[in-house]
Amino acid sequence: MFESLLSELKPFYEVAVLSHIRPDADCIGAQSGVCSLLEAHDIKYTAFNEDPVPSNLLWMKHARKIKLLEPGSLQGFEAVIFVDGNQYHRFTRKGDLVYEGAPFMSFMIDHHPHPDTKFDVVCSDPTASSTCELIFRWFEQVGLDKLDPSTAQSLFAGMMRDTGSFSFENTAPETLKIAGELLRIGNFTPNEVVDNMADRTMGTVKAMGEVMQSVELTPGGKVATIMMTKEQMEYCAQFGEVETDGFVNQALAINGVEVALFLKESQEDDVRMSLRAKRDVDVNVWARDMNGGGHQKAAGAMFQGSLERAREEALEVGRRHNPDLFRV
Repeated sequence: MFESLLSELKPFYEVAVLSHIRPDADCIGAQSGVCSLLEAHDIKYTAFNEDPVPSNLLWMKHARKIKLLEPGSLQGFEAVIFVDGNQYHRFTRKGDLVYEGAPFMSFMIDHHPHPDTKFDVVCSDPTASSTCELIFRWFEQVGLDKLDPSTAQSLFAGMMRDTGSFSFENTAPETLKIAGELLRIGNFTPNEVVDNMADRTMGTVKAMGEVMQSVELTPGGKVATIMMTKEQMEYCAQFGEVETDGFVNQALAINGVEVALFLKESQEDDVRMSLRAKRDVDVNVWARDMNGGGHQKAAGAMFQGSLERAREEALEVGRRHNPDLFRV
């Protein structure tokens, strides 16, 4: 998959490396890995994200060098690597404003299903646990001597995030083998990564309290929803940065729940939805019905309208695909 990628990138004077909006450990870890690879091969680069890196991910290598993506940021770049997203809209809310006037060759590295065909070069494997796993494979092909301990720890964190600490169904024997190799190269222990990732601001803790008070179960108790209003977000932000990644897993942990939905009102007056599932439910098909997508057990979507209407729409989609979940 990566055999010719470096040779294709070397002719460019400078490469932009983008990770997706609302960054998480897999996208920042993978972006870190790409930057380290380019650096090791003397390829000049600049890393971008449209959102600030969450405070609990700033320990990752290169994370503090990531610049904010704005209209005009990509002008002058002849090549752009898109990391951990397979649709252009996953990288910006500003649409063509970011890409306008910036003709470039596009490279995509990702593990989500159904990649967009608009990218010039596609490195995609939906069977991989994470994009960080794919970046490790790239290091394997060019030589693991190029993989430094700090980058290894960043890649491990991304794999840990996307596998639910190696508990989700996407954790294959190869996943654990790679994780072990990262531990060996990085000379760290898993609890070091857990401690870094679990570092919460007071704003995040306040937000979790607000959100968990909203929990509702459908009749039968198999689908849980939690919600957060824009006003709640603004209130909690007074106490520090608010990072809601992982909140939906708290609802999924409720006894008897098979699917959990987290609906969050955004500053742009839309509703962001995170969907998680256990066992035999495919929430990716739910999300795709709402112009979103992701993986079988973890997906996301956006909805134009109120929180309550978004909840109704998501549950109606769920009833169509998995009526058994809604039977009492």
